[in-house]
Amino acid sequence: MKVHIVTIYNSQNCGSFLQAFALCEFLRNHGYNVSIQRNKISYKNRFLYRLAMMIKYLFKGKMIKALNIMRTYIGFVKCRQKHLSITNKRSADVFVFGSDTIWNLEEKYFNKQWQHYFGYKIKSKKIVYGASVGPADPFDILNNSQLSECLKGFTSVGLRDKKTKKMFELLGISDTVSVLDPTMLLNTEEYNKISLECTDKDFKNNQEVAGISYVEGKSSDSYSLASSFAVMTSAS
Repeated sequence: MKVHIVTIYNSQNCGSFLQAFALCEFLRNHGYNVSIQRNKISYKNRFLYRLAMMIKYLFKGKMIKALNIMRTYIGFVKCRQKHLSITNKRSADVFVFGSDTIWNLEEKYFNKQWQHYFGYKIKSKKIVYGASVGPADPFDILNNSQLSECLKGFTSVGLRDKKTKKMFELLGISDTVSVLDPTMLLNTEEYNKISLECTDKDFKNNQEVAGISYVEGKSSDSYSLASSFAVMTSAS
């Protein structure tokens, strides 16, 4: 079965890349032919914008900051090319929307690309996995007839947050299910596929372990808990 995922995959953001990778990998592991539907890149994630930022910091004398900007950009590009299958084709047996805050209409990017992220005019089966409105007001969607009709067109809805669940309930769709964020669907061995070789000699020699913490929003308690766990397990 051919599955296309509609999500954010090309931002310079670890969370966005990991959720896209995890959902792809999970579905591949269960025998599906998986690709990610190509989207339009926001201007802040384009090469020329990153290059301009690098030049800006070079003029300020901040060499390390400038190099890290381009190093990060190149690192994400290589990871996407290696681990994600991106397609321009609009034909698939099933379209999966999510995860990430793809319905956050407060963001100009999502607002302009609403047809892409709401599955407008897609005739194939559409399901939701972990998509969210984020900080946006759900009534901006509910009060828009086109957007509401798009949401009613999903045959199965799995959500990760109460706010988006409530929005579907107000649409008269109460048979949604609670799902894990896709980053939690994979185990350590599967994440090792995207681990990068460390270039720092001290880090290599000490055989340190890198830890990833997943936090919704900004919470000092969550960061403190993650730091304590890192110390307990010798992760850094």
